[in-house]
Parts: sequence; C-alpha cells; structure tokens
Amino acid sequence: MGDEKDFRREQVRRQRLMSAPANEVPVRLPWSAVLARGEDVAVLLVGARLYSTCMQLDIHVRGRGGAAFDLHMAASGRPDANGDVLCLGLSGAEGFAATNLSRSPSAQPDEVPKLTPGGGGGGFGAVATTYLLRPSPPAGPVTLWCAWPVRGIEETGVEFDGSRLVELAEQVEVLWPLEDETPWSMTPPAPNVPPGGWFATHAPGG
Repeated sequence: MGDEKDFRREQVRRQRLMSAPANEVPVRLPWSAVLARGEDVAVLLVGARLYSTCMQLDIHVRGRGGAAFDLHMAASGRPDANGDVLCLGLSGAEGFAATNLSRSPSAQPDEVPKLTPGGGGGGFGAVATTYLLRPSPPAGPVTLWCAWPVRGIEETGVEFDGSRLVELAEQVEVLWPLEDETPWSMTPPAPNVPPGGWFATHAPGG
C-alpha cells in the first residue's frame, strides 16, 4: 500500500512540474515580437505570463500558400514523421538554457530547465501553442531562440528585458495554499443519473 501511495504522490509531483500552478494569478510580461520569419512562415511571441516558479509563453505560427499545409504538429513543438519541428529555446543569465527538443522532459532532473508544449489550437495557416518554462530564468536579459530550416527560418534570437523577473515574481497572487501532495482517490464519484429510468438500470453499479 505504501509503494502505491508513493507512486501516486510522485505522479502528482511530476504533473505539477509540467503545468502552471493552478493556485496562482500570474503577472503579464510586456513581451511580444516576431521571433523569426521565412518567405511564407512567421513565428510570433504574442504573450508571456510569469508565475512564482515558472513562465508561460504563447507562441503563434502563421503560414500562407503551400506553407499553410501540415503546420500543426511541427509548429506545436512535436516532431512529425520526418523529424521536422519548430526549434525553440530560451537563454538567460548565469548560463540558463532550455529548449523544446527533449524527448522526455519529465524524466530529466527537476533542476534542469525545461520548455514543454502544452495546450493550443488553430486553423488553416495558423497554430497557437502555450509553452511552459520551468524554472523561470534569473533576472537579466532573456533571449528567445528559433530555428526551422525546412521552412526557411535560420537560427535567430530575439532579446527581451528580464531585469525585473525576480521582483515581478513576488507580485504573483496566490489564491490559496497548494494542497498537500497526498494523492487523490483514483476512483471517481458515481455519476448522478435520473432515478428509476433506463440509466439507473444500466449504469455500472446501478
């Protein structure tokens, strides 16, 4: 029983490391720019949010003409069948560096900076992906790197002002204390169904 609890606790811990804190209101950073562009493709940073221990970056990719096809997987940071992927990275003070190229970021030590794709969406010729950077870089200049040779985008870096990152992180509002990492019950509650009807008869456990 103890081993199962430890396993579940580790699952919770890893899940939290791969997502922004649900109990925090982030501070918006004044960062936006065209990170790089080719003849028919452009990569944009349209927003950045700072949490107490991590950062979210909203990356948009736009394409026109033939470049608008097959954007989604590679543009969202996941290699396609040919290994084609939009390469993104971030560097900062004190040798800080993270990229989206790790095949298994959750298997890396916690202290290793990670840039992982999360939710997103889009349509024809447009892809939006939110990346999580953990931990946040130290205060100082922050450079976002981008490369996508197959789409005509050579390695390019755009610098942003990160001199106030530590100060701004202290302004993050905490809604409530983070719950203890005691694992939740793995059994969901029974669904509420209309009494005396077909579902009441046929629902599992009914």
